Amino acid sequence: MTIDPYDNVAEDWTIKPRSVRAVQLTEANFDRVLAWIERAGGDVPWTGDSPFGGRSLSIYTRDGEETIIAGHYIVHDQQRGEWHVAKADRFVADHDHQPKGR
Repeated sequence: MTIDPYDNVAEDWTIKPRSVRAVQLTEANFDRVLAWIERAGGDVPWTGDSPFGGRSLSIYTRDGEETIIAGHYIVHDQQRGEWHVAKADRFVADHDHQPKGR
């Protein structure tokens, strides 16, 4: 049996869980979401009409400026000070909801 010398180079890792704040953008909550982003230190350089209908906005993320339309999640990673945009199906698959307990 031949042992591959490169087989032992990589190791398995698990991403450490961390909490994030997130909201799904809708027409009904657009103004509240915009205020939340600005209060939390996010930079919203543009708001306007989406080519898909309804209002949309753009936000600066670690990957540059991204446009958000209704249905997308806006994610604020407070520990890293970063903003992300995620499509609903991907966000729900990767995150567990933590109710506020109110």
